[in-house]
Amino acid sequence: MIMNRLINLVFVFLLLTVAACSDPYEAELTPAYSEQPVVGVLESMPERFSLWLDLLEHAGLKATLNLDANYTCFVPDNDAVASFLTARNLDAVTELSTDEASHLVRFHTIAGRVYSQSLFANGVLADSTSTGDFLSVELRPGGLDSIFINGEGRLLQIDISAINGIIHSLDQVLTPVVETLWDKLNDGRYNIMREAVAATGFEQLLDEVSYYEYNSVSGERIHKRRFLTCFVVGDRQYQQEGISSLDELKDALGAVSGPHTSTDDPLYRYVAYHIMEQQVDYAMLSTFPEDVFSRNLSTLATNELINLSQRNDSLVINHLEGEPGRIIIAPNINTRNGILHELNKVLFVQSPPAARVVWEPTDFAGLAALFSSNFRRSGLTATFREYIALGEVEDYRWEAIPADRSNRALSYYVANRNDAVPYGMMNYDCLVFQGGMYGWLEMETPAIVQGTYDLRVRYYSINSSVRYGKFLTILDGAYLGAELATHGSSSTTSRLQTSTIGRVSFDETTSHTLRILASDDNAVYIDYFEFVPVD
Repeated sequence: MIMNRLINLVFVFLLLTVAACSDPYEAELTPAYSEQPVVGVLESMPERFSLWLDLLEHAGLKATLNLDANYTCFVPDNDAVASFLTARNLDAVTELSTDEASHLVRFHTIAGRVYSQSLFANGVLADSTSTGDFLSVELRPGGLDSIFINGEGRLLQIDISAINGIIHSLDQVLTPVVETLWDKLNDGRYNIMREAVAATGFEQLLDEVSYYEYNSVSGERIHKRRFLTCFVVGDRQYQQEGISSLDELKDALGAVSGPHTSTDDPLYRYVAYHIMEQQVDYAMLSTFPEDVFSRNLSTLATNELINLSQRNDSLVINHLEGEPGRIIIAPNINTRNGILHELNKVLFVQSPPAARVVWEPTDFAGLAALFSSNFRRSGLTATFREYIALGEVEDYRWEAIPADRSNRALSYYVANRNDAVPYGMMNYDCLVFQGGMYGWLEMETPAIVQGTYDLRVRYYSINSSVRYGKFLTILDGAYLGAELATHGSSSTTSRLQTSTIGRVSFDETTSHTLRILASDDNAVYIDYFEFVPVD
């Protein structure tokens, strides 16, 4: 039964990822369910959903949504579809091309995960739609009657159950995300920011949805998806601080002469300071570890960090005593290649205070791009573990012993929701290293503010009467602390365990080279490292 379900899920992803002109499951419209599947539920309420059913039929996906799988379907009601058609000067959904109809259905469908209302929070849903895009949830004042998707569609009814998923009805058809981060900067509100991006050469990066990299070892070409986070400031906010043009911004930064494409140029550093690798929504920005109220985030500006702090129930960016807080006034603006967060004030580069740094060794854009379909995916029904080949992600350097195991020494692991202990890992994932005795793995940490820290590590400790999965830590070429055995902290219970590696002092704000040196042949499952400031 489990194997059949997994096979069905594979077909589901293939079917919903590729626009269909005909329904391959047309002959299987009457599966033996004890309850109604998604389409059956919609058919039981034609007064509300008949037009969406027509769209499913026209898209060739009606029977696909009857498969034994997990779906979250955001379904516009008849009034919403009718309004959509009127706005397009169309009389029926059949006047749409089959490709457009298919894309529209897939944009409203998440395959492989059931999102009930209890899982909604302000931010971006962790799992993408079947078009590869992400939907945002906004909980506005008004309770369950004020839940919005992508800031435009209000949920009319939530948690309509089906045997193979869940349905939420909408009062509007969602507009498929087609704009990039760069496109969003061209909507007339961000002219100064747009000109600064163009002047510093970041236009291409913010317009890039996917890209190719070459494996530095094998030479193989690898296709990867691009996701970024960008903090933006509107022209009105610049004007409030006496800046009405790009030239005036350059004057304020001391970046009078160009070109502005070198990393040490003040304008270049300013723009890079507004961009972070990976997609980080407001919920992630505002989530702090227990008893932590301030933390620093890396930006594309070398060794320049943004500070986030919790103050008076607000998320404040780069807080300065005696000044009004800098906050996000428009969070989670979705694009094809990431998220925009609009700020209420100009964000200048400044040195943050020392703060606790929680660093996941999976927190690299190259890894996220390589496994974009499963990266930090919540709610998996089967564990995802995939090996990383040498040279496939440039952020990782390693040597396995013997050398012929190199392409099976490092793997990316995402826990499934039924495996309670590893599912408790930060973002459900970890990095697994099994390089053999004296094999090593090396990575660069994020930039750490100068100061003294205790370095800790959290790992998945498998129950055992024997301690194994051992490693030593080398930081910037120097051994730190004693050998750690990651498995067997309990002989009866698997658990997530945190251990202190040692104390370290940094004389400047910069990144550091961390090496794991294996001292046996067994695997270690690293959830995260943390640098805790010592007062």
